[in-house]
Amino acid sequence: MSAAGKTYDGTASKATVETTGILNGKAIPVVYAVKDGESLGEVAPTNAGQYTVSITLEGKKVEVEFEITKADPTYTIPTNLTATYGQQLSEVQLPAGFAWSRNDLWVGSVGNNSFTATYTPEDTNNYNVVENLQITVAVSAKTITE
Repeated sequence: MSAAGKTYDGTASKATVETTGILNGKAIPVVYAVKDGESLGEVAPTNAGQYTVSITLEGKKVEVEFEITKADPTYTIPTNLTATYGQQLSEVQLPAGFAWSRNDLWVGSVGNNSFTATYTPEDTNNYNVVENLQITVAVSAKTITE
């Protein structure tokens, strides 16, 4: 028996399990479990995590460990962000899931300035957090009123 892991794909990303045993004309039952945890029965796991798969034949149990790894999420770098000279990044709103690495920084001088951000997907159990994204903010001059 062998088990090959997969990367979570947003659907039923089942691991591949190959068994060659047949007993009395029937396939040998395969049992899945969370590694060091609950049994999943004959239902193959679909979420990221570490698992075991086992078969028992004539009183002998064979167990193999495998992993479904987290996937990198799909995201779009925010564009058309604007600020006025003298503002901090905390005043520049990012779309859901994005956060400035340091929102206490000033936006800087007039022009296009780049800052570091992080993207956190809604499903952090199956998808990775993406760090060190470069996002551009167009900084305009501050209007002075008398």
